[in-house]
Amino acid sequence: MKGYIVNYRGSLKVKKLKQMIVKVEGIDKKADVHKIVGKKVIWTSPSGKKIEGKITQAHGCKGAARVHFTEKASQDRQLAPKLISSKNSFNTIICSITMTSVKDVFLVYRDGRQIKHLTNEFDPTRDSQVLSSMFSAIQAFAEDSFKKGLKSIVFEDRSISVERAEDAYVAVVTESGFDGQKIAYDLMRKVGHKYSEQLKNWSGDLNDFGGLDAILNTAFAKNYMPVYTDWPAMPCEKT
Repeated sequence: MKGYIVNYRGSLKVKKLKQMIVKVEGIDKKADVHKIVGKKVIWTSPSGKKIEGKITQAHGCKGAARVHFTEKASQDRQLAPKLISSKNSFNTIICSITMTSVKDVFLVYRDGRQIKHLTNEFDPTRDSQVLSSMFSAIQAFAEDSFKKGLKSIVFEDRSISVERAEDAYVAVVTESGFDGQKIAYDLMRKVGHKYSEQLKNWSGDLNDFGGLDAILNTAFAKNYMPVYTDWPAMPCEKT
């Protein structure tokens, strides 16, 4: 989905340099904007620099949205002059809006250390290490109490699907109502096959996992196609 940056948010004298007004393709009503609140927004400059943001609320009644970016736009010379000088800047400055149901992907080592976390949501208050520790603690509780590993955790607006192998596990966070279990399984199989030696006795060096981002990033594809379809059988799963 694409959006067009209309202008800074603010008045004639005061500009909020981290806040933009964005017109989203296919959305013409204020009520429809509420459906995409919280979505991640990425603007890529001609030089390749990416500035991330998040849709926070509707702006006006004609389908425009307010986006809070992580950086001040004035720090990027390709963006700020166009917004200031051109009334038609929304026709030339385009940002992408992520609509996938998958929000986060974690790869965590067997002792609870986080190997990798990828997300398509911008929330500076979240600590991915804390989330990884929470997953590990809940997993340990389930094993001690029920002698079985935990497969999923359901919250009011999020679901977490977990797939374990002998030396690590993958946790996929999705919108509630979306089943991420097969994605978690497929990712764990891919990681297990490519990094089996590194996972046996991981020293903590993240350089051991070259190419890992490319594998985990596939979870955010709008139409995810698993490579491994023999779920739930998993030869490397701990028994």
